[in-house]
Amino acid sequence: MWMQAEDNAAKGKLRVSVEDYKTALAMDPDHTAYNVHLYLELCKTLVRLGRTKEAISSCTEALSIDSELVDALTQVTCLPGITQIINVKFRMQTQHF
Repeated sequence: MWMQAEDNAAKGKLRVSVEDYKTALAMDPDHTAYNVHLYLELCKTLVRLGRTKEAISSCTEALSIDSELVDALTQVTCLPGITQIINVKFRMQTQHF
C-alpha cells in the first residue's frame, strides 16, 4: 500500500495518495518502525494539498514515534508558525504529571 501511495503522489494524485497512506496506517497501527515513515510521507502530501491542520497531526504522530526525526522537523518548518504549534503539542503529550 505504501508503494501505491508513493506512486499516486508522484503522479500528482495527492488526494488518492492520502487515502492510500491512511489505509496503510490502519493495516498495522502498532508497527511503529513502519508507521513513522508513513506518517511523515502523509504529512508531506497533506502539506502539498494545503491541508495544514491534518499535516500537523500527521507530523506530530511521526514525532511521537521518533522525536529526532529530522525530516519531519524540516517538513514542518516550511509552514509558517507550524513548528511552534507542533513543539507545544508534542511537549504536552510527552510531559509526565
